[in-house]
Amino acid sequence: MKFLKMKKEVSIKRSFRVWTLAFLLIVSLFILLSKGLQFGMDISGGSIVVLKPNATNLTDKDLEKIKTVFEMRFNTYGLSDVNIYYVRSLTDNSVYFYIESPTLSPDYIKEFIAKQGYFVAKIGNETVFTGDDVECVGCGSVPPTKCFQNGSVWYCVKQLPLRISEKAAERFANITSKLATIGDRLNETIDFYLDNKLITNLTIAANLKGTPARNVVINLVGKGKTKDEALMDLNKEVKMIKGLLESGSIPTKFEIVSSTKLSPKLGSEFLANAVLIGAIAVLAIALIIYLKYPYLPLFFSIMFSLLSEVILILAFASLIRWNLDLASLAGIIVAIGTGVDDLIVMTDQILRRHHKFEKRVKEAYTLVLFSWITTTLAMLPLLFSEFVFLRGFALTTILGITIGVFITRPVYKEILTWLAYKLEKSRV
Repeated sequence: MKFLKMKKEVSIKRSFRVWTLAFLLIVSLFILLSKGLQFGMDISGGSIVVLKPNATNLTDKDLEKIKTVFEMRFNTYGLSDVNIYYVRSLTDNSVYFYIESPTLSPDYIKEFIAKQGYFVAKIGNETVFTGDDVECVGCGSVPPTKCFQNGSVWYCVKQLPLRISEKAAERFANITSKLATIGDRLNETIDFYLDNKLITNLTIAANLKGTPARNVVINLVGKGKTKDEALMDLNKEVKMIKGLLESGSIPTKFEIVSSTKLSPKLGSEFLANAVLIGAIAVLAIALIIYLKYPYLPLFFSIMFSLLSEVILILAFASLIRWNLDLASLAGIIVAIGTGVDDLIVMTDQILRRHHKFEKRVKEAYTLVLFSWITTTLAMLPLLFSEFVFLRGFALTTILGITIGVFITRPVYKEILTWLAYKLEKSRV
């Protein structure tokens, strides 16, 4: 192999780029060991529900409000690892909401999160208040939960206190003032509806007639074959109603486009296969590189550069808690392949002897930069595509080649220059 003639000694020990890369690798390894990697639903398992709003004239402000309402409903459960996003179709301008949860079932997401959440309280046919009139949910003291058995079924009852606005309290007073008294109660009940479905109704005490009462209590009931099942059903109902009231209603109903339950076991098999394919690809690349450059220091320099890129990509993903899915892992493999092409181009270009060294380096970097630009431009449509599963692939590919162009490629150039000088010096 012919190496270039160097005019002066080159030292990688004093190279700022080399030391910077070494520092980044140490930090990256620390991040990976301390934080680990977070995998997407197709690997770790979970539920994915795709919703389509029935309304077609939603603005970006409306979509952000809907997303915020969804997030608030999940916060009722204390869930922070739920991924919610929406995309707008480029063909018919339709909007799709994607909800990914590692714990909640698709059915529960559809029943709770996807509800419009329009809450209304009525006495007869007259509306007393809506969810917008509720100022506080769960305010004040709450009596203990009561459970009892009726036949083979257990029932548990819990009160959920509400505080309504002054205007709503005045409407309550005006409506109840027209009702008749039957013993210790009025002749009508107050009925609570959620999305036009009756959830509970309560009798109204006679002493509340014509009174602007601001404190209202809803009785919620859970049932099951055992007391524990009844309590679980009750807690589920309380969280649902509380979450819907606190988050508010959504300005549209939703159509369930699809719902998927992914098994963690199946995901682990996918991950194992992806790692195996990646390992085979790396071994194949290593063999090709060694056959082309049977000079061990040069071979290990190329492999070190590729390994550094992978470590930096994974550390960045770990730092921002990026969910790595199978598409993202495929993007890492593509980034490795692109890196091999760039390193071979750089090596062949720099080691040519019929041009000055500075010109060879400039030409090599020009080719690498053009490759980076064209690949990035090719990935941008996928990054903003309505096909959400391709975004991880596009993002990982762009991140990988960007790290290579601006971090590892410059270091490889300096290592290559140093190797060339050492070899040339040994031949003198």
